[in-house]
Amino acid sequence: MTENLQVFIANVPSGPLQVSDFELRRSPAPACGPGEVLCRTLAITIGAGQRAGLQGSASYAGAPRSGVVMGGTGLARVEVSNAAAGHYVPTGSPMRQLVLEVTADPYSGRQLREERVYRRTLADSQGKPVEREPQAFLRGAKVTSDNRLTPGEKRIETFRFPVPAGTQTQVQATFWYYYSPLAQTESQQRVTFLTLRRLVK
Repeated sequence: MTENLQVFIANVPSGPLQVSDFELRRSPAPACGPGEVLCRTLAITIGAGQRAGLQGSASYAGAPRSGVVMGGTGLARVEVSNAAAGHYVPTGSPMRQLVLEVTADPYSGRQLREERVYRRTLADSQGKPVEREPQAFLRGAKVTSDNRLTPGEKRIETFRFPVPAGTQTQVQATFWYYYSPLAQTESQQRVTFLTLRRLVK
């Protein structure tokens, strides 16, 4: 069974931080419920802000206390795949984009947000960006960028969010698809492909 590893504050330090001030606890990994996603934390840092909070010199962190999970900046992984489309995702129109949005919403602070945009961008023969879908076929002369998912590709994206120690946080991953219906450039539409969320602490 996959383990859930947590770093707890074993003792409130009275001086420089020591290994004995921390305790590593193991428990079964939590199971995902309907509409939830389980993020795997690959790394977590204890930076200057966390050290100051433990030593009582950061008023914004509150009074340090033992027996709680040590907060820090976590590195989580989200895997995106193009498993069955048989073509690039999204297709090559400049108006079509896939946006992966990941938010962390601590109950005691502001919402944190990062995103990844998958698309192809074009330029005309003068190097001017081509933004409208019909013009992509008439004026598009060169591809200026292309980070779309190729057929069968799996891509790992990482997101970093600084979350205070012991703070319950709602983590949500959403896939948006942007397109222009009937190739009309005046109104780009957005469709939600997938939304997954999990409450973590």
